[in-house]
Amino acid sequence: MAERTGICRGQLVCVLVVLLALSALAGQAQARSQVLLVFDEDKDLPGLAIINRNLQQVLRTELQERVEFYSESLNISQFHDAEYDGVLREYFRRKYEGRQVDLIIAVMEPSLDFLLRHADALFPGVPIVFCGVDPVDVEARSLPENVTGVLVKRAFAPTLHMALRLQPDTRNVVVIGGTSRFDQQLQAIAPGTCGPSRTG
Repeated sequence: MAERTGICRGQLVCVLVVLLALSALAGQAQARSQVLLVFDEDKDLPGLAIINRNLQQVLRTELQERVEFYSESLNISQFHDAEYDGVLREYFRRKYEGRQVDLIIAVMEPSLDFLLRHADALFPGVPIVFCGVDPVDVEARSLPENVTGVLVKRAFAPTLHMALRLQPDTRNVVVIGGTSRFDQQLQAIAPGTCGPSRTG
């Protein structure tokens, strides 16, 4: 979990993404920039809602309201059918056909993954800026020139250390997660980011 140091890490990532987004939008001739935000899950979930609100608020401020937003939730964890990816692709194709999108912001790795598979056909040449993506998700990939973003490093040690200060008699800590790829990734990361184990 992010450690608070004046500006929290999540807000800093948001600011960096906005700066990258503004760079991608620089020089647009049209009056209003069209920005598509793509979320891996329901954009109304608390964490994603904060990201959505912050991104839109800062872009509106910096672009002096000359921006129009589209937001899409892929709802990856709710649909496991092998054909769902094709359904999403067709949905995006039909919905945005004939509409000019100037920038896409991919929030979390599954959103970026979806766009890397289909953006060439759906949004050829449109800049993509990502956030909430772990280095392990992109280190083996060769990203296209129009794709950039901010990588995050998740650290659970500050949260664990605070819990142990509040509950010094704690002897066992259990990491609970789901079965999704994201949950499994977090469970794999957690032991290595919490520092030496505490026994006795």
